[in-house]
Amino acid sequence: MCCWCLTSCELPMRIQMKIHAVILWLVLAIPSLVLTFILYFSSTDLESNESFDGSIESSPTHNYTCYENYTVYIEIWYTAKFWIEGILQFGVGLLGIFGNILTIFVLSKNKKTNFNNLLIYLSLTDLVLIIIFMAMSTSTIAANFHSQAQPPWFKILFPYFLWPFGHIAITASVLMVVAVSAERYLAICRPLQYKPSPSFYVFLVMFISFSVNAGKFLEYRWYDYFDKVTNTTTLYADITTLMKNEHYVIFSKWQEIVLTGILPLLALIILNYGIYAKIRKSTKFRKKTSSNCGYIGHSTNVPRVTTAPFRRNVNQPFIRPNSTFCGKSGAISQSI
Repeated sequence: MCCWCLTSCELPMRIQMKIHAVILWLVLAIPSLVLTFILYFSSTDLESNESFDGSIESSPTHNYTCYENYTVYIEIWYTAKFWIEGILQFGVGLLGIFGNILTIFVLSKNKKTNFNNLLIYLSLTDLVLIIIFMAMSTSTIAANFHSQAQPPWFKILFPYFLWPFGHIAITASVLMVVAVSAERYLAICRPLQYKPSPSFYVFLVMFISFSVNAGKFLEYRWYDYFDKVTNTTTLYADITTLMKNEHYVIFSKWQEIVLTGILPLLALIILNYGIYAKIRKSTKFRKKTSSNCGYIGHSTNVPRVTTAPFRRNVNQPFIRPNSTFCGKSGAISQSI
């Protein structure tokens, strides 16, 4: 707390911004990184103690008791998944790509302000997010025509690209919205204070997004599945021992809720309320100033000094009695 006060009192504003950014990253990212790697290496040690040669001969079997007619509902579930997660999501993604490209094109033609640049970066982040989810929708559509088997390209891209970068894009998209609101807050509520460049916001958002989602690269891995019937080996993706750790799963879910839900929502409420209060205060001040000006103009008569050349020397002042004065800037108006 003392260090925070010291930086806010003695250091330049540019240095303060960087220190606050580092503190924010430490608070949000360090707990996730430490816990993830501790649980990962402990899970790796347990896995290495087991006799596992990197391949499996059969899928793991689980004994579950289902009290519904699985054969009836499975077709309904596959159909709903095809239309909702496949066709509908792909169609909405096309609209999103078109809208974000149009936004980038329009903002690129306008004045290069910090606000416009941040909106462009926000559109680029959303564009990456939409492309990743459209790739998943494409795999769902393709699986519907191949007996629900995922296409080979999806099995290759999912563990180390689609899954981790999808979560990174979600986090970055949410944090970029907060960054845009923070930029507007500084521009409206603190116009004379130093304002960071758009690259500062983008670097901070991306660094936090990659840091808090580093564990996503360790949740899935490739396995070689050996089929004894066909005597062939197939590559497929499955969860690692880290995803089987109950503590990691609980922490990961709560971290996602807090970082992409609760904290951004609170930040948006605080920032936008500050903007609203500042605008409302400015509006009230203008109305009060305008009403006072009108009141003074109609009730107070003060002499007006002019230079009248007639019947006097040119440089001699002439006072007209029927004039009024209004405003703090010294503006003088004449009553008729």
